[in-house]
Amino acid sequence: MKSLRESFEENYEPVEVPCSNRRGFRIRYEYIGPWYQWGEDAVRRKREKRTIGNACAVSLMLFLAGSTRNLALNYDRYVEFFGMLSAAAFLFEVIGTVQFCTAKEKVTDMNYSDINAKLRLAPTVHALLLLCTAAACMAAMAGNGVTVSGLGVTMCYLGAAAASFMIYIRYSRLTLSSLSGKMQTNMVR
Repeated sequence: MKSLRESFEENYEPVEVPCSNRRGFRIRYEYIGPWYQWGEDAVRRKREKRTIGNACAVSLMLFLAGSTRNLALNYDRYVEFFGMLSAAAFLFEVIGTVQFCTAKEKVTDMNYSDINAKLRLAPTVHALLLLCTAAACMAAMAGNGVTVSGLGVTMCYLGAAAASFMIYIRYSRLTLSSLSGKMQTNMVR
């Protein structure tokens, strides 16, 4: 794996820009590495960004609706354990979703790798941990008795898992095109 410095040296080149300082120029680094773009159609790309962002918001609302209920079910040690682990995975899912939804039309290699890793791994892990949380809820209800509130909490966890899994499915179906960096140097600020 390349270090950050090696990646920077590979993808950026220094360019002298005239400036009114003592040397008469300043160094500006222009990106020459590959550019990535999700999808060919701008309308479809915007729709997918909206869908993924909305699914993340739904997952957040359902998770909070289930986890903040003051029930004995939520104090079960296995429900708490899997719930806390899923909250950690959910943090990465939210960060990746925000990065994806706010990304410009074309992204650099490093940004693409960061977003891709988060949106391929975090929603899947979050969904699996929420399924484990829901299974722990069912096991706790089997031992302590089934209540309507307990079923509601379990359904919230299952719904949040479905929304997270939908994020993974929608993101993995997006097409990706790679563009040459030298053609796109005018895109760098």
